[in-house]
Amino acid sequence: MISLRQLSLRTQVGWAVGLVLSFAFVIQGLLLYSVYSAELKKSLSGQLEVLVSRVATELDDKVLMRVSVLETMATQFPLDALNSDLEVERYFHAASILPSLIDDLYLFSPEGVLRVDWPKVPGRRGLDMVERDYIQGVIQTGKTFISRPILGRATKEPIVVIATPILNADGQLTGILGGVVNLKKSRLLEPLSNTRVGQTGYFFLVNSERLLIAHPDPSRVLQTPQQPGVNRTFDQAMNDSFEGVVEGVNSKGEQALFGFKRLVKTGWVLVVELPESEAHLAVDQLGVRVYLWTLGFLALALGVVFFIVRRFTRPLEMLTEFLKSAKTLTPPRLGPQQHGDRSPGRCLHPIYRSAKGRERPADGTQLACRGKQYRFTGGRHCF
Repeated sequence: MISLRQLSLRTQVGWAVGLVLSFAFVIQGLLLYSVYSAELKKSLSGQLEVLVSRVATELDDKVLMRVSVLETMATQFPLDALNSDLEVERYFHAASILPSLIDDLYLFSPEGVLRVDWPKVPGRRGLDMVERDYIQGVIQTGKTFISRPILGRATKEPIVVIATPILNADGQLTGILGGVVNLKKSRLLEPLSNTRVGQTGYFFLVNSERLLIAHPDPSRVLQTPQQPGVNRTFDQAMNDSFEGVVEGVNSKGEQALFGFKRLVKTGWVLVVELPESEAHLAVDQLGVRVYLWTLGFLALALGVVFFIVRRFTRPLEMLTEFLKSAKTLTPPRLGPQQHGDRSPGRCLHPIYRSAKGRERPADGTQLACRGKQYRFTGGRHCF
């Protein structure tokens, strides 16, 4: 193993400065990655929160539009036509909201029995719907009520029913007007399918009972996405009315970024899910860039350092070499003629020549002269 003393001065200085620069660049790279990755995650969470809020607002507006139209129809409903199913059919047929907003229209008796349906489907009239939540909601509160998602008996597709009371001049309940929204065909949930969330992210909609109203996988509609206790983040959003963006685990056990927003009119919860692998893709790419930048700047800095060290330590190396050679220099033996030559200005060694008529050693060593001491150059520098 080579010790530090065996290395040249240039190498020792170069490695010392290089290690200090390497440490400084690594610390700087880690700090940059930490700061910018946190900012990217914060920015992504903010964008998801804005996105889920915008889509939830759009869904709320669509629901409120349908509720307002039905309430207007109930207010303008001809009370004298309540006793004639044919007149009710004509009123429904003239309604301009079909089929752009509402798929089917129902007229229930105050007791919850279906009297008129439009379009007419055989076997539906006369059904007792008093146990339905939307009938009970109108009877108990006297206000518009939106049902939980159910499977339509005739269509076998998920639907919600918006029910609103029909009141007489005395404020008594004389009938219940119902509007059916087919969740599969209606444009109510159009924002969920038209809004992209990255490459693999998606929206889904659940009611307060954890029942899926809309999902990219149609087979999961009207099912429970996760049981209580499986996903603490989802439990927090459903039980504690949490709204915002957090990290969690989806039904497949994969890490993901979730955004929650509750709809005002229905109490439904809109959820946006973005897999963590895609959510942190920008962060991972930033890490690679910081790593490459650090390596590039470090290589450049080391090159500059070694060049400067080589440039400015060369004289010191030459001095070191000179001192080592001076310690091992053996004075030459003088012959009889050299001993007899005592004339002033004559050096003791005959083979060296002086620049001014006197003699000096060519190898940079210093020899004694009679009555004089001379400085000699070593290489390009004087010592």
